[in-house]
Amino acid sequence: MNPGLLQIRLCWDDPATGERREPVLTVPIALGREFARMPASLGEQRVARIVLDSEQVSRFHALIEPDGAGVRSPTKTAATALLSTAPAKFAAS
Repeated sequence: MNPGLLQIRLCWDDPATGERREPVLTVPIALGREFARMPASLGEQRVARIVLDSEQVSRFHALIEPDGAGVRSPTKTAATALLSTAPAKFAAS
């Protein structure tokens, strides 16, 4: 594993199944309702894509990308507010 790569754990309960999800992913990470609408890469780096099956989520909802020592989500849509109000945890590792 490249020590310069940042990984985060995303935690949520799937509203459709009730299943607890806790993937550990390398940043950048795209979130959205449609896999094909999310970017496959950011520059030369592969993007991890998470499909969230909910009409409250945009087809391409948000991108979590590295920002110095942390992460940021620069997606410029009002739908991104769902991420900040949902009961999800972000933990860097």
